[in-house]
Amino acid sequence: MIEVLLFCLIMMLFIVVIYLKFRKPHLDSETLDNIPQLIEKEKHFRAIDQWIKEDKRYLDSNLKLESVARSVHLSEKQVSSAVNTISCQNFNSYINKLRVTEAKRLLLDPSYNHYTIEAFAEMVGFSNKVSFYKAFKKVYEQSPAELKKSQNH
Repeated sequence: MIEVLLFCLIMMLFIVVIYLKFRKPHLDSETLDNIPQLIEKEKHFRAIDQWIKEDKRYLDSNLKLESVARSVHLSEKQVSSAVNTISCQNFNSYINKLRVTEAKRLLLDPSYNHYTIEAFAEMVGFSNKVSFYKAFKKVYEQSPAELKKSQNH
C-alpha cells in the first residue's frame, strides 16, 4: 500500500515539475535535474519506513538515526535527507509521530483504561512524560490526558 502511495507521489511530483516547466519556460534545468535524486530519496525512505515499522521498531526508546542507517545500509546523512525530503519532517519528528499514533490507538482502546499517561509514554518509546506530551500535542493539538478524558464521557 505504501509503495503505491509513494509511487503516486513521485509521479505527481514529476507531472507538476513538467507542468511548471512548460507553464514557466524560465524554470531552470536544475529543477529537472533533481528528479533522479528525489526518486532515489523516495526509494531510501521506503526502505527506512518499512524497516522502522517492521515489528514496530519505533517503539524502542533507544532507536537512533545511526542504528537505522546501519540496518538499512545507508549513511546517516542519506537517512536524514530521505526522511526530511519525503516525510517533510526531521527524523525525530517522524519517529515521534509514529509513536504518538500508536499511543492514540492504545489510549482509545478500553482494555488500556487503567494505564497511566506515564505508562503510555513508556510503552510507545518516550523516555519521559514531558516529551510525550509535547509530541502528542504537536500531532493531535490536544494532550493525551484530554483525549483520554474525552473518550470516557
